[in-house]
Amino acid sequence: MTVSAMKGGAVEFLTKPLNAPALLEAIRHAIERDREERAERKRLDELRRRYDSLTPREREVNAQDHHWPSEISRSPPSSAPVRRRSRSRGHK
Repeated sequence: MTVSAMKGGAVEFLTKPLNAPALLEAIRHAIERDREERAERKRLDELRRRYDSLTPREREVNAQDHHWPSEISRSPPSSAPVRRRSRSRGHK
């Protein structure tokens, strides 16, 4: 049951009898996670919009110089859940 709930998108799995402080903490955590995912989706949507406005040559130059994040060409549509992955922050 726990595995199917988590696969279904559950953020926390609470057991009975329900502990009110644990429930409130789980709700806070879920709201914060949703807030972060929405912000990331908004950021990717803006980057996608900007990327889509480039000419093919501008895209080619930016791809060669690594100035444009490669995640733009692989970003999910805004209705898709955002999957976090670790990235190196180093730049050339």
